[in-house]
Amino acid sequence: MADVLKTLGTGILNATSSMVYTAPSGVTTVVRNIHVCNVTSGSVTFSLNYNATAGGAGGAMYNNMTVAGYGVFDWSGFWVLPPTIAVYALAASANSLVLSMSGVESS
Repeated sequence: MADVLKTLGTGILNATSSMVYTAPSGVTTVVRNIHVCNVTSGSVTFSLNYNATAGGAGGAMYNNMTVAGYGVFDWSGFWVLPPTIAVYALAASANSLVLSMSGVESS
């Protein structure tokens, strides 16, 4: 079994749900850190979900979490994703939040 430390997803969040990471087939992923930075002066909410399709029924890691203007949201822990599970994110306002997610992939 090989463990690989890696950045799982980075980028500017859209106002529509977009895939930010998919656990590869045959690989279990442990998300260890989530960092969200607000690059605007106003508060903005974001949601982070895992499911089979964008907008489909699934689980919510965070739903309408608020990040203050020019503020950050940080989470660290152990969020285990089975193989082929996708993570989707969206912001209430496009181009306002930057996401960085890191963890370990084990095969």
